[in-house]
Amino acid sequence: MNWLKDIFNCNSFPRTISALPSVGPGHEVSGLCGREVTDYHYIDYSYRLYARRNKDRKYDIFVKFNNSFDKGRAMLRCSVSLNDAIGIIRGYDDKITAGRSSTLPEQDRAAYAKRFIDPKRGRNNVRRVQSRLTVANPYGH
Repeated sequence: MNWLKDIFNCNSFPRTISALPSVGPGHEVSGLCGREVTDYHYIDYSYRLYARRNKDRKYDIFVKFNNSFDKGRAMLRCSVSLNDAIGIIRGYDDKITAGRSSTLPEQDRAAYAKRFIDPKRGRNNVRRVQSRLTVANPYGH
């Protein structure tokens, strides 16, 4: 039902903004956070970068990670504006997207993205959030 509210209210402050999920070793997750957050350094974790709205319409940026033995979340930045949150999450999303299709020839990348990457983008993905904000309030973003 929240999607209906978003359409009619022109919701310009989304609740959650996320990047694509990724998989990497524990030391990569800890390096992203800038401190030790994982228990295991060489076991693969699935992790996702996301921003969550506060009550004062600012965003906290988190990394949520898990594997079979360990799970948790770590805050990267707190109380950033919507524009900064979208910029940080979009930069990371672009990096993950480029990494997934970097081994393919240039002519196959668009088809690969359409078939394998785009279905993994949920409703809260930063690209879909940006397109919704542009449609709802084109002069504001």
